[in-house]
Amino acid sequence: MTAHDAGRTGRTGALLLAVSTALFLGAWLWAWVVLPADGVVQHIGPDGPDRTGSRGGLLWPLLVFGPVVVCGLHWLVAAIVRSGDGTGLNYPHKTYWLAPERREAFRRRVVGEFDVFLAATMLLLVVVLVEAVRVTDDPGSRSLMVPTLVAYGLFCVCWVVWLLRRSRPPADDTRVPTRRRR
Repeated sequence: MTAHDAGRTGRTGALLLAVSTALFLGAWLWAWVVLPADGVVQHIGPDGPDRTGSRGGLLWPLLVFGPVVVCGLHWLVAAIVRSGDGTGLNYPHKTYWLAPERREAFRRRVVGEFDVFLAATMLLLVVVLVEAVRVTDDPGSRSLMVPTLVAYGLFCVCWVVWLLRRSRPPADDTRVPTRRRR
């Protein structure tokens, strides 16, 4: 990984997080305007939508504190990665990546990679808002939350697998300790 690659990863992650946060804020304002004060669907169970909610129900606190938690995680991970010697990190081949010549590029890369995950989480919150509006407007419609959650879970699994593959040190680096195969 070069410093250029790490910088690109960091900028891409930050851009995705900024765009998804802007989408969330727009969806949140739109939902606040179009949803009725009473009867907002809070839960969709086997018997259909539960219309006992209101703007003061569970939906709005979730959709206010969800992004606060996402932004807090961004700053927490950035602080952990940028401070100290990496003892707070659980990362494959950490000693290789935290070598002095790769440390700064590695830090930018980790924050950028985590920002992509947080952007996906913000997009999940956008879907929750859109689904709340859609099912409130048309109570007979089927919710798309289960397929959305499955897609989010698949994204997370694929993202972790890709990150693990990407975290391997280059094979030609002689400073990387290798395991003996039996």
